[in-house]
Amino acid sequence: MTRMRALAFCAVLLIAATILLYADSRHAGARRNSALEFHILASDWGDPACIEMLDRMIPSGPGPAPEAGDTKYRWIEVAHHEQFDPAGVPPKTFEWKGKYYLLAMMTPDAAMSGDSDWGIDRVYATTDSLGNPCVGLAFDEAGTKQFADLTARWQPQIDQRFELAIVVSGKIISAPWINSSIPGGSCFITGGVHGFSRQEEENIVEALGGEVGQAAGGQ
Repeated sequence: MTRMRALAFCAVLLIAATILLYADSRHAGARRNSALEFHILASDWGDPACIEMLDRMIPSGPGPAPEAGDTKYRWIEVAHHEQFDPAGVPPKTFEWKGKYYLLAMMTPDAAMSGDSDWGIDRVYATTDSLGNPCVGLAFDEAGTKQFADLTARWQPQIDQRFELAIVVSGKIISAPWINSSIPGGSCFITGGVHGFSRQEEENIVEALGGEVGQAAGGQ
């Protein structure tokens, strides 16, 4: 009888292990990626917290480095300021010692940070509607919901639109306007006005854990 109980116990353990392995295999493709973040750019310039951040960027200020207590906004460096500061219009970025920054929101309702509980299933190199290099992303289930919620929450209002900064490896790659909610579980990173070079596209894919040369339909 003791032997039969031992065999039954072993069988239960084997079934439990099989279930765990199956569950892990279903989520093996998804991966959290600390190199990728999304942030709504600051737009409420009358907010005292925003004014305080702007004061840091005057010549006598301390600059863009994060400080203790910064929970609402953060200065993030841009990869190529030319795409945000076209000739003939006032610059959108703020310069500090030869680098250029944009002010981004950090609160949970306005950001998807890299240490949050979401991930990406697939990263791949592709082209946009004009044939220019860009990077495609497919979110996991949690990422799909968070991205849909974020873009729905910051849809255009009657007198205001919002920009979504796409941050890769600590730098803003692009910041498209949000036109509507994006519930489909995927998005594309483009190089803005000037586009990406093929090398820049490959660098982004590699930084996000994708494989250079992987086709859009690859796994």
